[in-house]
Amino acid sequence: MKDIKNLTLNYVTAFNNKSIKDILSLVDENIFLKDPANEISNKTDLSSFLKTFFENSISFSAKQIICEEN
Repeated sequence: MKDIKNLTLNYVTAFNNKSIKDILSLVDENIFLKDPANEISNKTDLSSFLKTFFENSISFSAKQIICEEN
């Protein structure tokens, strides 16, 4: 459980710092991310997406991180 929380905290920090390199180091090569406007299925596409995403004025803060065992 601690590993998941630490991974999440590291992701939040990387995201807040807009560090694409750090974000990519935290995700699997076969990442799959889907939202209403995007479908990303690899690190190359994620990198491109994040570059465009971070060029916009974006603010992000984690209010709460909850980890539960499945």
